[in-house]
Amino acid sequence: MNTEQKIALVKRNTEEFISQIDEIGFNEDLGLSKFILISCLIDAVSSYCYPKKNNNEQYKDFIKTYLGRVNEIYEDEVNATVLYASIRCSLVHSFSISKGVLLTEAGDSRIHFERNNQNHLIVDLITLFDDLKKAIKLYFKDLSSGKRDMQKNFKKGFSKNPPFEIFKSVDMIDPNQPVTGSSQIQTISYRKVNFRRSHNS
Repeated sequence: MNTEQKIALVKRNTEEFISQIDEIGFNEDLGLSKFILISCLIDAVSSYCYPKKNNNEQYKDFIKTYLGRVNEIYEDEVNATVLYASIRCSLVHSFSISKGVLLTEAGDSRIHFERNNQNHLIVDLITLFDDLKKAIKLYFKDLSSGKRDMQKNFKKGFSKNPPFEIFKSVDMIDPNQPVTGSSQIQTISYRKVNFRRSHNS
């Protein structure tokens, strides 16, 4: 698989991930789940941008660089840290939000990263997701333009974090077949949710 094909594959998978989040639609019961999925999306794309950096740096650098090109509020280190530490890490590790942060699905960009009268920092899910989709398009546009360093980083990220594959059958160890040592079990094909990473594409 050449670099162009690898980029196309990751872009396709990223678009599928975005469509899954879009399908949730407005649902107050799933708001935190959507924030987690959005955080996973940033994690995934940023790992192709900055494969030599740790997760913290990857995440925040993608926010400051690409989301920052969509809206300058993301260029601020404090805001990038809020998205990473106060929201992403709190949600993923303890299904909670740090004190002083208020999540909403108002869909109003005017209140995004503003403070309310209790001095809570407001983060609007709809605005964040809309901005993220634009930022991801910018990244893939830059990547496809053939910039050498970006493609070098992408290939390293691709090698470290190979893209998702969907498995319709699973090979299992089978002691009754000493020659091959395996048997194949058919599974339900979860087209949209049953993903795992594989080095064999």
